[in-house]
Amino acid sequence: MSENIFTFELNGEEVLGFDTGLDAQAFAQAKTAQFITQSGFLVRPEDSIQEWKSSGVVERNGSMVIWGPFFGGERFDRIILDSGAGDSGGAKALDALRRWIQARIPLEKQEESLWPAAALIDGSGNVLFPPERLVLRCLQAEGSVLTSAEPFVHPDRAGEDAETFTAAAILYSIISGEAPFQGGDSSSIHQDIREGVFLPLRLAAPGVDEQLSSLVDRIFVPPKAGEVRVQLAEIREILGPPENGRDPASFFHPLNGGELKQREEEREQYSRNRARAVGARRFVARNTAVILGVIIAVIAAGLVARSIIAGRKDLPTTEGLTSREVVAAWYGAFDTLDHTLMQEFAAGRAGRDDIHMVTNFYVLTRVRQAYEYNITGTIPAQEWLDQGSPPPDRPVFGVSDLSFTQTRGEEAGEEIHYRAAYTLWIPEGGEGESSSPDSARAEPMPSSHPRVDELTLTRRKGSWRISDIVRTGE
Repeated sequence: MSENIFTFELNGEEVLGFDTGLDAQAFAQAKTAQFITQSGFLVRPEDSIQEWKSSGVVERNGSMVIWGPFFGGERFDRIILDSGAGDSGGAKALDALRRWIQARIPLEKQEESLWPAAALIDGSGNVLFPPERLVLRCLQAEGSVLTSAEPFVHPDRAGEDAETFTAAAILYSIISGEAPFQGGDSSSIHQDIREGVFLPLRLAAPGVDEQLSSLVDRIFVPPKAGEVRVQLAEIREILGPPENGRDPASFFHPLNGGELKQREEEREQYSRNRARAVGARRFVARNTAVILGVIIAVIAAGLVARSIIAGRKDLPTTEGLTSREVVAAWYGAFDTLDHTLMQEFAAGRAGRDDIHMVTNFYVLTRVRQAYEYNITGTIPAQEWLDQGSPPPDRPVFGVSDLSFTQTRGEEAGEEIHYRAAYTLWIPEGGEGESSSPDSARAEPMPSSHPRVDELTLTRRKGSWRISDIVRTGE
């Protein structure tokens, strides 16, 4: 991996350079002002702060390099990366972390980057925080954003809370030799950080001090409502001062072979359980809408099925009725607009026109009731005639003067025939029609239509059904 933050000689003097990875044309097209004008800060051990600004741009090896005043420090992320190279590497990294924490204190009012890569630390304890956007450009050119920046910064926390998180993530990396949060892209790293998906430090670094492990784990776990978060001072206290801090070995106690094996088995078991739990939780989170839709669909299907079963149970049936009772009920359904009964009493296409007429008139009547609150339904034709045929205040519909006789077949047989004579009364304007729903005019007098029907009834599953109606007179 290339090192895009480095020192070099320019016009006979040492300067600090930031390789943008852009050629002259791309650099001219990019918004380079944000790389040049933003200030950085140099913090000295005595807490004095000095502003650092870039001085110019120069082309080196075909790439545009922004340069500024010399600083001979080392990148903090590189120090962390080398911390696994023996006790000396760990001691150097812990000391750098102490220096970094100490330098953050006087910068509490400055919004400086928390990335380890955005801090340079020299042997005297001076810490330089270069301009954040300039460092980001260098990390992008290196291709090291995912390893040098993302695992150490919480995407949502701010202020000291964010600094405490970063310090804990750096400390975890130094102690265990690996970043606590890893992933193939920034979104997966951020998701792990937000959800607190990490391997506890005691499992990542077997034998580590329990107090240190517990402190770091508490910082990573998303806090509950009202819970007091860990302060940066607690990490400072456990690490000790930069001048006389604890050695890395002091954070460990030796484990025998059996204990090491037990920790390894515990780590594997924890990793498996965590993978299952996280996978299930994220699957549900990703597919919440689909799962809810399926649940709703299942519930709806159940309710519909239940409604259908209940509805079928309550439907009118010809079971137990004689053929004469079936015929009488058929024509009585005209008066009550009971199209459901007519559908159940007829078989096949028998009486389709009459069923359609009754259904249509039923719907229109309901619509009128919704619009005209003074409409309360219909008047059965025979009832209206018995009242002396007064001007109706409601639509008149139904059958009057019904008489029917059996013409062929026997009650005990499989088929029987009837002839029915009656008068059908419907509102003036046509069969199945009514006045407009928004009409406020008086109800029209009904018109009469004498009819003669030849009915055929067939026994179906032991019950009589009307299988055919032939209209011979009207």
